[in-house]
Amino acid sequence: MDKNAILAAVIILIFFMSSQSQTTTPTTTTDGVDLTDTLDSSISFTGKDMFMAGTSTASEYVRVIALDGGTRLDDLGAKSLNSGTVSTKPNDQYILYYFFNDTVPSVNYYVSVERYTAPIQDATDNKVGEGCAIDTTLISSIRDSSGRTQSSTAYAQSVTANQVIDVSIRLKVDYDKCYGMPNIEKQNAICFAYPSAAFTKVETTTGTTNIPTSVSNNVTGKAISCYNMPVLIDGQDIELPIVLTASSTEPTIAHNITVYAEDIAFDLNQNTLAEIYDYNDESGNSLGAPLIGLGTIYIT
Repeated sequence: MDKNAILAAVIILIFFMSSQSQTTTPTTTTDGVDLTDTLDSSISFTGKDMFMAGTSTASEYVRVIALDGGTRLDDLGAKSLNSGTVSTKPNDQYILYYFFNDTVPSVNYYVSVERYTAPIQDATDNKVGEGCAIDTTLISSIRDSSGRTQSSTAYAQSVTANQVIDVSIRLKVDYDKCYGMPNIEKQNAICFAYPSAAFTKVETTTGTTNIPTSVSNNVTGKAISCYNMPVLIDGQDIELPIVLTASSTEPTIAHNITVYAEDIAFDLNQNTLAEIYDYNDESGNSLGAPLIGLGTIYIT
């Protein structure tokens, strides 16, 4: 390559590097003064349905919490998921609670949580919150020990004193919806309300969980046992075994068992802004979907 070609290549390279450097926001002056605080940065918010492309979530909001030094919380309020904005500071940390309408979670979508660090830029960062619609009416059916689907008039389960009987319940969530907040470790609750005079235990195999306040407030005169139930998403279905252990008192038609479901959901403690992943908030109010009665285990 001759000298003129080499010189031309060097000139092109210098021009390219110069043009690239001009597109980057400077963060310090030539004498080292930090310019980060002078940058005009912000976030613009929109929302979308997790499963239904094109579904409008414009009436929903995102609640923005700023972290001061990573610890102290500063509530910046709710911003519209229809291009609402909030000013940010580069490198500052924020928590974005999509589908959180001002002081309460949405009744339409489960809250989606995102930890966010504002980039060093003199521009708007466009963020999209993705939510799953709440299913408030699970499909359920209860099967007797022979696998037949029970009803109020057919296939009541025969149980004798001190007998252990296996029945089951099948659950299905609607398509394009969720039952329980997705992408967290905690699970929903399935609960059994039963007469303790006729049964010593009513249980399933998924591990016990706390009794939701909505269940205890709805049941009187019966024992209650609650177990983990998986979060269900977009048409998923499960079948859970149920083990009935009769007492020395002979169970009869008067000893039917009621089954409930309560979903795991999210809220912020109104006093401390602490995150709540539970069936109810700090005041005992049900979160997510209202309490669902899954049906009755009929006994004879």
